[in-house]
Amino acid sequence: MDDAPRAAAAAVAVAPAPRAAAARADAACMTLPLRVAAAACADAVAPFNQTQTDPPPLPPNARERHAAAAAAAAEATAPALAAFLARIEPDVSALLLRNVRSTAFHGFAVAWDDDIDATSCPFVLRHAHRASDTGCTDLAWSKSGASIAAAYGRIDHASWCTHKGMVCAWNISARDLNPDAATFAAETSVSPPTIHYPSVVCALLLTARLAQSCLMAIAFHPEIPSMLAGGTFNGEVVVWRTADTQDPLVASSTPSELAHQEPVSKLVWIPADDRPSKFNVRLPCLQRADQSLLSQLLTLSQLLSISNDGKLLVWDLENKLVQPKLFSQILLRHIPKQLRAAATLPKTDAVVGATCVSVSRYNQQEYIVGTEAGHILKYSLSALTSVSAKTRDAPPTKPSHPVLLGFTPHVGPVQTVAFSPFHRNLFLSCGSDGLLRLFNQLQTKPLLTWEPSAHALCTADWSPFRPTVFACTTIQGSALIYDLSVSRGAPVVVLKVADSQGLCATVGLFNPKHPELFATGDATGRIKVWRLSTRLSVGADSNLDASILDKLGSGMSA
Repeated sequence: MDDAPRAAAAAVAVAPAPRAAAARADAACMTLPLRVAAAACADAVAPFNQTQTDPPPLPPNARERHAAAAAAAAEATAPALAAFLARIEPDVSALLLRNVRSTAFHGFAVAWDDDIDATSCPFVLRHAHRASDTGCTDLAWSKSGASIAAAYGRIDHASWCTHKGMVCAWNISARDLNPDAATFAAETSVSPPTIHYPSVVCALLLTARLAQSCLMAIAFHPEIPSMLAGGTFNGEVVVWRTADTQDPLVASSTPSELAHQEPVSKLVWIPADDRPSKFNVRLPCLQRADQSLLSQLLTLSQLLSISNDGKLLVWDLENKLVQPKLFSQILLRHIPKQLRAAATLPKTDAVVGATCVSVSRYNQQEYIVGTEAGHILKYSLSALTSVSAKTRDAPPTKPSHPVLLGFTPHVGPVQTVAFSPFHRNLFLSCGSDGLLRLFNQLQTKPLLTWEPSAHALCTADWSPFRPTVFACTTIQGSALIYDLSVSRGAPVVVLKVADSQGLCATVGLFNPKHPELFATGDATGRIKVWRLSTRLSVGADSNLDASILDKLGSGMSA
């Protein structure tokens, strides 16, 4: 072997083989369109949960520490507040004194509502289930002015009444008001109380009252909007609660010789004699008040009723109208001699029927009464005779003589007397002689006299918002509204109450809360609520109204 080193091998370079060009191609693919669906779920009942926990307990003495901190803060800021008040007080006082002396806004009245240019009739009310042969005999607005009640009966009775009387009420402020269906309705027939009547006359009266009877007069309670009193043709006095449609009867008078035996002409709520002289009770939620609360409120009021039998009775609901509390009866001898007719019979014990009454808001112990013979008498409530609790059948043998003054009579029955709500001495009267008169109770002769119609007048009423505005209704079916600041002789508005010629406009009444509303009723039983113009309901110059009223109150007719 050859162990000699070999020579290094020479380097060999190998060139790479050439590559072929890369092949490329464009390609695409297509799929079916995607399907998209929207899904949701809904639960018909939405859960609502609520919890209430008591506040965490305060640490000891926390209330005292908080009060002390507040007192310290007030004490710290007191000097700065005192300095601020002392600095601005002269400027504020000067501005207030300047405003007091300024006449820039004298006579300015804020107009919260748009002016009404013309009188319209937005409501025509009727009740489909009343007797078709009855008409509206009286109207009454509730204390709030939202509800109006109508008495249904007849005023042309030739004999004893057997008509189906009814009282109906509508809430004209309700959104679901149905003008053809009253929200409250009650018939006048009631079940008699279980009482033994020893008198034959009482038994006959009870038998008569079992029949239907026309409703002749109604009056809402001045403080309880749902309490309504009514008087029937048979002489019964009834009190309903309109909020209770199932059992609305509160009380009804007991037949007796002491109670009314002829049609009740008028009802007026008056304050109780031993209670406050004005209705000043303010209780919330009277519609939902319990019976004991309503009973306590009713003790603050009494009910004055007059009738064609000449009786003036004062009722107290504490005894459920079992018998009147006060009694009086108008006799011919009570009327001043100079006012009696020349052909009057010498029998001075003859009874004179009462047709209307009005109580002064300034002195509710005095009232004006109109009679069937046309007399207008001023009475004193304090002079009525008290009725003993033991007396049931026989009236007092010598009733008191409460007549204070007599005024110039009408020729024929007096239909309405109405005290002015703005002056203690002024009152209106209207009669079947077609005359409308304005009296000052300090004078026996009228200050002003109008003759709106050659036929009888039915009612008259003062506006509770305008001292110089009043209205009357006629037997010819119209209502006349007067404004003494515009005209002393002619009415400023004539309303056509009855659509048919010859139908009587039996009653007209202003709303006690809404100056633009005036209600009328006619012999067909339809109740119309009118919306008066702004000039008539609000007026243009209150100072002119006041000056006219002051002149009339002082006894001046011009």
